[in-house]
Amino acid sequence: MRFLYLLRHARAASAPSTSSDFDRPLTAEGRAQATRVGQVIAAEGLTEVAVITSPALRARETTELVLAGAGLSIAPRFEPRIYDAERATLLSLISEVDDAYRTLILVGHNPGVENLLRFFTREVHPVPPAALSKIRLEIDNWSEVNSSGAHLEWLV
Repeated sequence: MRFLYLLRHARAASAPSTSSDFDRPLTAEGRAQATRVGQVIAAEGLTEVAVITSPALRARETTELVLAGAGLSIAPRFEPRIYDAERATLLSLISEVDDAYRTLILVGHNPGVENLLRFFTREVHPVPPAALSKIRLEIDNWSEVNSSGAHLEWLV
């Protein structure tokens, strides 16, 4: 059994016309959201955790605040393929995770996160900024990731 935590980055500032979407920072509200998500993850008592995140500024900031709030000293892997990713790309990334990790936290963007959640649950769930879902996967190895045997434990 494996556990996948899907996290959409927290609330980010609007992109001014002079900068790129990639470089949008979190707002004050977004920083508070990410800290609260860290507290939710802390309550899970996670071990054997891998963290893969988009390298976009808002996702990096979210990841740093979540890990700090959770009290986890994990070096996240910054994966450029997450930015603007389709479901197939995200599934491919998940399938590449080292099997030494029982749990994966994937930090990304919409519509990719929402589409991946829909794939696993076969239901439509809105995924606003800082939404975190926990999915139990009835698989032995990450390379077996698919929608059969996937169960939504919760969505906050």
